[in-house]
Amino acid sequence: MEQNIVIYQGSGGIVHCLGGLVYCIEWCKKYKHTLLIDIKNHEYFKHNFSDFFLIKNTTISYSEDYSIIPKTITHFKGIPLEFIASNNARHFNNVSGYWLNDGSRSFNIGISLDNYKRHEKIKMYCGTGANNHHNIIRYIGVKESIIKIIKDRDTMNLKNYIGVHFRNTDISNDIRRIISSVSKYKDNKMIYLATDDSTCYDSINNSIKNINLIQYTKPFNGNGKPIHMTSPNKYEIIINLLIDIYYLLHSDEFIESNESLVSRLVKLMRSEKRNIFY
Repeated sequence: MEQNIVIYQGSGGIVHCLGGLVYCIEWCKKYKHTLLIDIKNHEYFKHNFSDFFLIKNTTISYSEDYSIIPKTITHFKGIPLEFIASNNARHFNNVSGYWLNDGSRSFNIGISLDNYKRHEKIKMYCGTGANNHHNIIRYIGVKESIIKIIKDRDTMNLKNYIGVHFRNTDISNDIRRIISSVSKYKDNKMIYLATDDSTCYDSINNSIKNINLIQYTKPFNGNGKPIHMTSPNKYEIIINLLIDIYYLLHSDEFIESNESLVSRLVKLMRSEKRNIFY
């Protein structure tokens, strides 16, 4: 009997992307569908999900290969699956969600999977999945080989430090608030800085005397635009974000950025005492 398949196409930054993925995982688990993870075609990712992550705590069937789709199924909503798999079809976001586009037609793949008719063999989703951070912690794990890379970055044997996340590209935050918060700890704590703002390190260093400010990752200068969009090195962007999340997670105290999905995920993992690294 032919299997029912949900194709997940990645979008947005990493946490956004994982939010959409775990929405599909939960749906496939509930309705006994096979999941096809298409993140390599995502222009801000360009790597397989399995290069960095694994799915845990579920027995759903999943793959990253379009060959799992039976050869009898050749199209999705009139668009050839071969065209989609080869990254020729593009998706775009507007006020009504994510749309798949082959140049002549578009189909909304940002709608809920519940809107499909259950008998449809192929369903496709792209979006945040309402950013369920609890399910990111539940279903997503970082591969051991990547965790080793992360831990190897710790050349200073970090202990007893403050973690600071400053998001300041497409989502802006006030550097004065960060400087004010950090200055309270400057005399007796190391400060670990995670940021997408290439000017932040110097701004803090120049504003606070005798600060022990540490940065294991250096953000790409995207001239105010999100670095996952502007940096040509997508592997480095993903690794650096995972490094920053890991060290923010293990800090004694955490200073977050407003409206940041990364900060929200770190904050939740700290409070839940569960995380994506174990």
